[in-house]
Amino acid sequence: MIKSDLESWRFRAPFLIVSTTLIPLVYVLIKDTTLEEKIIQCIITPVSFILAFFYSAMKIRNFYWFKELGKYVGVQIKTELIKLVPEDLNITDMEKNELIQKEIWKKLTGVFWEAVDSSPELIAQKEHFYINGIYYTTSIDIILILPLISLFYIGLHLFMPNHLFLYFGICCLIVSILSRIFALPQCRKYHLELSKEQLDFLRRNKKEFISGRFKEIILEWRLEKN
Repeated sequence: MIKSDLESWRFRAPFLIVSTTLIPLVYVLIKDTTLEEKIIQCIITPVSFILAFFYSAMKIRNFYWFKELGKYVGVQIKTELIKLVPEDLNITDMEKNELIQKEIWKKLTGVFWEAVDSSPELIAQKEHFYINGIYYTTSIDIILILPLISLFYIGLHLFMPNHLFLYFGICCLIVSILSRIFALPQCRKYHLELSKEQLDFLRRNKKEFISGRFKEIILEWRLEKN
């Protein structure tokens, strides 16, 4: 699996979630099996595609996803990378805070990815990141989309009293809660484990390269500041 496969799935996942949750609506309201298939093909599929398109184009998932990465995986990477700054630079606590907060951090993480891409072992490990990334972002999609579907069905129940709508709406909400409680933390845990393995490997095998590049970048940054 490569990154483009992951990005492709990140569009398909919302489409599958929406279309799967809207199909029961057709089976409840329409009793003609031939008509059911036509409605699913001609209405449910295009509507699901449109909703998934706007969900992806408006990057609704991204806010939650980047918050996840920044709060957990990003913190771990920052903590470990900053340890690779050469000791002879005598980085102060103030400078350390500036390094991880300001634009220069992009250059330092660029060195990190440069080191990753120069190692066949870590390139191979990327596939595990991408696979877990599918589960990780899909669990977020479920958390964000299913409560809206739940509200739709519960609201529909008020206008067209049918207990199946109410039950299905409640089920959607329960699945969303279960994803938040169980699936998301498990995906996060595995992502952190993969990241730790990656950082441990770099510390053992690429420390000199990373430290040397960090030294060049930080010395240049100090000159620019002065």
